[in-house]
Amino acid sequence: EYITLNNDLIGEEMFKGCERLGIDKTWTLTIPSRMTVRKSAFENCTQLYKTVVAADISEAMFKGCNNLNSVVVESTVDNIGDYAFQNARNLKTATLNNEKTGKYMFSGCINLNRATLNEGFVTIEDYSFDGCGSLTNVEINSAVFETVGRYAFKDCSGLLTLTIPDSTNTILEGAFNGCTDLQNLTIPFVGKKVYQNGDAASAESLFGYMFGTVENEGSSKIDSHYSSNASDVYSSYIPDSLTQVTIKKETRLQYGAFQKVKSVKEIVLPSTLKRIDDYALSECTALLDLVIPASVDDYGTNICYKSTALTDVEIKSTSMGENMFYECTDLETFKGAALKAVPAYAFYGCTDLDKVELNGETNPETCIRTIGDYAFYNCSDIDEINLCDTITYIGDYAFYNVNSNDVKRVPSSLAHLGDYAFADNDTIETLYFTENLTEIGSFAFANCSQLRSITMNGGYIGVSMFEGCDALVDVTINNVETIDNRAFKDCTALVHIT
Repeated sequence: EYITLNNDLIGEEMFKGCERLGIDKTWTLTIPSRMTVRKSAFENCTQLYKTVVAADISEAMFKGCNNLNSVVVESTVDNIGDYAFQNARNLKTATLNNEKTGKYMFSGCINLNRATLNEGFVTIEDYSFDGCGSLTNVEINSAVFETVGRYAFKDCSGLLTLTIPDSTNTILEGAFNGCTDLQNLTIPFVGKKVYQNGDAASAESLFGYMFGTVENEGSSKIDSHYSSNASDVYSSYIPDSLTQVTIKKETRLQYGAFQKVKSVKEIVLPSTLKRIDDYALSECTALLDLVIPASVDDYGTNICYKSTALTDVEIKSTSMGENMFYECTDLETFKGAALKAVPAYAFYGCTDLDKVELNGETNPETCIRTIGDYAFYNCSDIDEINLCDTITYIGDYAFYNVNSNDVKRVPSSLAHLGDYAFADNDTIETLYFTENLTEIGSFAFANCSQLRSITMNGGYIGVSMFEGCDALVDVTINNVETIDNRAFKDCTALVHIT
């Protein structure tokens, strides 16, 4: 029932199967740092209840100690063999004051509910907590923590919240595989490491890489591409329960980083983020809200492509990517108060978009200048949008079929107006153009059904510019040198031209 250790060596399997050792729960097996302990020394000591270990831990040293309740590993422990506490089925708490776990250290400890990794701890090895289904609390209290190993928390189905410290520099494949109740995950970066400009995208740069390829019930298969090559796809299994991801120090979201992630409703991006690559947040069909920090100054294309549940977005930086919210059909509110341009196809097909706040600055250095081709194409529900008098370029189809009450005039600074730029608008009633407008595309205001009055001061009138404006009554033309073909075709109510 008791042993007294006065020597310096415990041999291989020395106490293996001593089923009454430690039956008195008030007794703690203490192994001092001077000792050398061989493989399986206490394996299957099924009554052992508590232990404090200050010496290096050998392979399978406490494997199968089913009654073991608590473990303290002291800072003097340098090496831990594989399977050290495997299948210690009644183990409840583990306190580690050393630098690392061993592989499979607590694998199969199905009742372990608390693991505390204290200051100085560096590495969680592969499969360390594999199958710890009751683990609900993991505290990593070390400022020097660096690595989460492969499948380290595999099948830790009791975890609801997990925070990986900012000091971490590596998270290996499948670290969180099978954490099927996980709801909130805080990580320093996405994928294996922090990615910089110049780092090539790979499977390791995907969010799914952290969850691995092992199929499990309660997770959905996610096929994410990490390049435009159709064969560059990684299939992972991400918990259906996961709704919030907070990223603390990432600098670059690589191609397809969160592509097709189905459950996450909120992704919190860090102020360290500099670049977001193509399709990084695309087809995230549960994502509701998104804030892009001011630190981002470099964008790829199609970043939120068809993330159809997205409703509220704020971009705090001065730029955004082309096709960024392409067919985000539930998007309702957008704030971009610092934007200097809205690029091509930015909100193409955002049919529920209601309120758009753009840059209202008048300072030439900080104001908005450009609305790109198809920028708000078919955004038919826009009710509020501020088009400032600093805008000089509006591209082809930019406001096609946009019927906002705020789109009743064009900016006085406008110099270029693209094809079909405001075509099929049914709210514009009056237009006034200054001499700044020198480039006008075809059908720019075609079929604007409420347009009644136009004043042109300089420039020219383009091909079919007002074709089909059947409510147009009055046109005033000053210093216009050219009126192109079909400019007023089918303007059946036109009465006055001066």
